[in-house]
Amino acid sequence: MLVCFGVFGIVFFIYLIKLIPPAVKQTEKAIQEGLPSTYNLSTEDSEIISKQFWPQLKAVEVRNTTTRSPITLMKFDNTYFLFKFKIDLKTNSSLKDILHFDKANVDVSWRQSYWTISNTQYYDFKFISRKQIPVSEIFCTYSASNITNLLNSDTLEIYKTVAQNFSMRYSKDGPKDYVVIDEGGILGLRHDIPMGIIFLKRSKSVYFLFITPTKLNGKIDNSYLLNLIK
Repeated sequence: MLVCFGVFGIVFFIYLIKLIPPAVKQTEKAIQEGLPSTYNLSTEDSEIISKQFWPQLKAVEVRNTTTRSPITLMKFDNTYFLFKFKIDLKTNSSLKDILHFDKANVDVSWRQSYWTISNTQYYDFKFISRKQIPVSEIFCTYSASNITNLLNSDTLEIYKTVAQNFSMRYSKDGPKDYVVIDEGGILGLRHDIPMGIIFLKRSKSVYFLFITPTKLNGKIDNSYLLNLIK
């Protein structure tokens, strides 16, 4: 019995050693892809977000890389955090054909490197370190008993939920491209995160906007979500 455990231990150790070089290469590649963050809102932001909200909006950070469109984190009147980024499409399809939702409790994908934006304090916004290419479908998961659809059209869909995590990927079995998750801190106690989720289609692109309260015990006003988009 001891011999079996000893052999198993050696095999497992060799397996772990083999994982190290790919992990190191992925980390080095991610570092090379990173560009300095910027801290200004863009013309694109003003073309998407309604004029009435613009005076209260400020940039917290714009995360830039060589492999994907910028990811902008904004704060609205110290009440909400707002993430925004663009996903290019292969074809000019409607959101009804592009979006798919499923209930699932998820984490980052195995053996993938992720960048993390932690400015939101009580959760992390993670995105994968790989080249972003045009997609035909978007698969979303949320760890909640239900999700409320506030608006549904070919070009604009708005949702609201409270969940411990949310993710997006571009095929059913592909790696998760974006993951929002509360890591739980030292004790591993994860919180429920109030989430507003907006998909806006313009031409052959989809803009994803993700809204949360700045405070964990905050709530998201439906009227804010419904009137945010220009």
